[in-house]
Amino acid sequence: MGFRVCIGLHFGIPFEKLAFIAMLSSLGNFSSYDGFTFLSTDYGSDMIQRRLRMDEDGNVRLYSQKIDGTGWYVSWQAISDPCMINGICGVNGLCTYDPSSGRSCSCFPGHKMKDPSDWTEGEIENRRSLVSWVRENIKETSSDEIVVLLEKIVDPSLGGEYDMKEMEKLLEVAMKCVEEDKGARPTMGQVVEMLLDY
Repeated sequence: MGFRVCIGLHFGIPFEKLAFIAMLSSLGNFSSYDGFTFLSTDYGSDMIQRRLRMDEDGNVRLYSQKIDGTGWYVSWQAISDPCMINGICGVNGLCTYDPSSGRSCSCFPGHKMKDPSDWTEGEIENRRSLVSWVRENIKETSSDEIVVLLEKIVDPSLGGEYDMKEMEKLLEVAMKCVEEDKGARPTMGQVVEMLLDY
């Protein structure tokens, strides 16, 4: 039958007539009063113990016990790409996800972890700034290698899903905004004009 999370007190009312928030059947079928449903990846077997919990990263996961009883595995999760969980790699952390190997956090060039044991603490600047790193990469790249440069500096979580010409323009404007000579930096109005002119 599974379990139900009930609202209210029993007071002699049959269990089936109580209002429930959600139910997870013994077969691995979850359904809630608002119409949200999902099936576990091992749906259909009523011989498997399951538990639904909110993990430390804020993601809700359904765990199923291995047949031999030696441990648990994730048989469903609310957010399938853990990089979509806000702050999972901390401030300035870079999150990548591969279904076969899982989530991986890394630092932008020129940064290091604040706390090597906890990615959620974010990063601090290390030996050079992100702007310096981008400037160095621009200097080392010829004008016909702009695609290589953008692949190197654009956030990999975009998965290459961006317009190359727009990204070139954004890079050009961004680099003008961080000119070392403050007098050479454009005003906000000029930035808007540059972006609208594209």
